[in-house]
Amino acid sequence: MNVNAEKIRNYRLQVHHLDRKISMDGILTAAGVCGLQNTPPGAWETSLFNRLNGCTLQALKDALYNKKTLIQAWSYRGVPVVFPTEQSDIFLTPLIAQEGERPWIYTLGITGALDFMQMAFDDLLAMVKEAVLYLDRHTVQSKEALDKTLAGIVCERLPEEKQKLWCAPSMYGKPEKHIVGEAVVSFLLRPCSFSSLVVFGERQGVSPTFTSYKNWVGYTPSRIPDADKELLRKFLHCYSPSTVDCFMN
Repeated sequence: MNVNAEKIRNYRLQVHHLDRKISMDGILTAAGVCGLQNTPPGAWETSLFNRLNGCTLQALKDALYNKKTLIQAWSYRGVPVVFPTEQSDIFLTPLIAQEGERPWIYTLGITGALDFMQMAFDDLLAMVKEAVLYLDRHTVQSKEALDKTLAGIVCERLPEEKQKLWCAPSMYGKPEKHIVGEAVVSFLLRPCSFSSLVVFGERQGVSPTFTSYKNWVGYTPSRIPDADKELLRKFLHCYSPSTVDCFMN
């Protein structure tokens, strides 16, 4: 089989629905091909505008915020991704580090905070996951407020000697504004997202809001057999010819 660059390009354009637009009825089909990365904010709307006939901003917001047939959460590469709510298990669960695996690569930067706190990754992740249950009953506006709120909850459950370290100036970003605990929470929100514990709510002006999956849609996502294999199939379908190594990297 003769596969050249032009054939590959044409194939990928067709798979991504970029060779010709489909009807608005196909919104879940278009979003479900491989999800829609939403960085910078609004990128997902532009992506669907280029794929759907008669696409309007109101129709997209209705799908994401009212009907909730679409949902936004931190997914692959640790970025905000918009995908069909019915496919949540495909876009989230396979990213959870399995027993015996190292923590997911996005969290490797947390090492400095772990050494400073003299605490293990798994212990802190368990505490942050417990704190995130706060979102089952609340919605928090802005990522900074989310880090601060959850860090405050975790702090109350730490031994006194660890609380002082937790509240010390952060070794990341702006130490005059942020504490170590807020940095730890920020790193660990991605693994919490993969467990369907935190999703994006409705955007308020320039600020995102955050709540739990259960609080947002009213239930927890169903488990799909072999969801990890399905995510791999999506990648290979969208970016063939490719390899598993490309998927892992």
